[in-house]
Amino acid sequence: MLILLLLSSITYDQTQEVDLIELNTLYDGDDRVVFKQLIYYQWDWATNRYQCVDWRLMKHRGMIPVKRGQHYESMWIDGEQQRRVRSSYFRRSWSRDDPEIEERERMPKDRRRGLIKMLKPKPDETDQ
Repeated sequence: MLILLLLSSITYDQTQEVDLIELNTLYDGDDRVVFKQLIYYQWDWATNRYQCVDWRLMKHRGMIPVKRGQHYESMWIDGEQQRRVRSSYFRRSWSRDDPEIEERERMPKDRRRGLIKMLKPKPDETDQ
């Protein structure tokens, strides 16, 4: 119920499309979960492989992508706004090496496209 109230107060929905969403669980050497992360990829025809666009730590189970029609959607509150990332493909992975860190060797973070920058909602004229 609280989530519905929270989502109903959000007025500016920003959706981004990617080619693949990966839910990665990273383990340490003692097989303990270090963290879970969502990694967002675009297909790169030049290198014939998925390139990491961006990533987010999974802070709650509500961020896990859900199948909606032909797509998977991951939604969460980013600041005061709802962010939604859609993809045709979703996979889970379990690793001891962080795949996002490994991707930095191929594409440094500062050269990645990244998820869209969140736009601030236009002020409601009735609020003035």
